Amino acid sequence: MPMFNAQHMANMTWAMATLAHKDERYLHVLAERAMEEVARFNPQECSNLVWAFALLTFRDDALLQALSRRSQEIVADFIPQNLGNTAWAYNRLGYRDEQLMQCLVREAAGRLQDCAGQEVLDLIESIVTGGYEASVEGPEWQRLACWAGQKVEAVARCVVSSSEMPLTLRKLPDFDRALAVQDYQDHLASFSLVGLGFTYTCQILEQLGIRLLNGSEKEAWQKVAQEASNSISGTGNQSDVSKNVEAQEGLKICRTICVYRYALQLGPETVCVGPTAVTSGPARDAHELGLFAATLRHPRGGDGEFQALQACARASMQLGCEPTGLLAKGVEMEALLKSTRYFDGLCV
Repeated sequence: MPMFNAQHMANMTWAMATLAHKDERYLHVLAERAMEEVARFNPQECSNLVWAFALLTFRDDALLQALSRRSQEIVADFIPQNLGNTAWAYNRLGYRDEQLMQCLVREAAGRLQDCAGQEVLDLIESIVTGGYEASVEGPEWQRLACWAGQKVEAVARCVVSSSEMPLTLRKLPDFDRALAVQDYQDHLASFSLVGLGFTYTCQILEQLGIRLLNGSEKEAWQKVAQEASNSISGTGNQSDVSKNVEAQEGLKICRTICVYRYALQLGPETVCVGPTAVTSGPARDAHELGLFAATLRHPRGGDGEFQALQACARASMQLGCEPTGLLAKGVEMEALLKSTRYFDGLCV
């Protein structure tokens, strides 16, 4: 470790986080060495190191403070991705730093034309969920909020334009299926969509008539979901079984757990399922449902929420009804996403 420079430390820790390998002894030794070299860190090294710490749930307050100061000194050299990743990492670790967030907001607002979109929404999501809105209030924050509003409207237009599409597709040969998927990708690309994060996604859901749990209802569901999630052993993912013990321990940090339950009613027949706990993993297609997560290479296609959607859609088809008509037929569905730091309840 004495021979490691800033790049070595950032790259090594980033690789460990990417591979979901957590080594506490290494991280503590690295934190000591990083404190000696922090003044030499460049933007990518600052961003990659705090991102890796967040993914590995490792927090060293002295180093985070030093990296924050260094990031603010060189923020003008940050690329947009550095801005979003840094805000996300500090928020995920629960390390509150108002000066850092103010600095990131100012820089992002002045460089919106250089941003692809996702990194800005990651920054905005961190500001909102971290409770920083009052401390960053001003013209720069208003500019970011206005820009985000335009992205939310784009998603809303996409939802409306796609609302008449049938969920189930006729069986297609592989070649025709590839063409259909390409057409769908082109359709989505025309809207310039980006991931909205929890806050703005909730706005879209509420516009669709989805009721979000609050108060005692949310607390009761969180308790039920927590009990269900405790039933999962290891990583809970079959694809991880062949990995060694160290890798599985690291993957426990990175895997998220989704707990869902739903009730479908069509005439006199009712199907109740759950609470069921599933973990994130590889994306899986459900061609018979018109769900092409793996084919589309959807970055969240293996998440538990997508698995919950598949389960509910498949059950509705077994009842003989189209999933797209469920809201008109008395459907209730609840899901809870468990991450390292928080629980969110959702009721449809």
